[in-house]
Amino acid sequence: MVTNARQLYVMGSNQQGQLGLGDTSNIKKCAVPTLVQSLAHIQVMNVACGAKHTLSICKEITGDRKSSVYSWGDNSKCQTGLLLAEVIIEPSIVEFEGDDGSL
Repeated sequence: MVTNARQLYVMGSNQQGQLGLGDTSNIKKCAVPTLVQSLAHIQVMNVACGAKHTLSICKEITGDRKSSVYSWGDNSKCQTGLLLAEVIIEPSIVEFEGDDGSL
C-alpha cells in the first residue's frame, strides 16, 4: 500500500521476492505492513501487484530522472520487464529501449 507520504508498505507472500524486501530466505510471509527500504528515498506514486511480481511508478527526489518504473519479484517469464535473474528480490529500474527510462 502507498501512504499519503508516498512510502510503499508491503505484506503477504514473499516466496518470489514480490515484496521487494531484498530477502526471500528469512521472509517467506510478512503479516505486518513493512516499509520497502530501497524505495524510502523515492516518492511512490502508484503500485500494481501481480500474483508473484510488483511494479511501481516512482517520482525521483534527486537525480536526472523525473519518474521511473520499478519492478521486482518472479521474472520467470520476463514479466518484470527486466533482463535479470528469474527472481528479483528488490526494486530495480525498468529501462525502456531508446529512452533514459524516465516517464
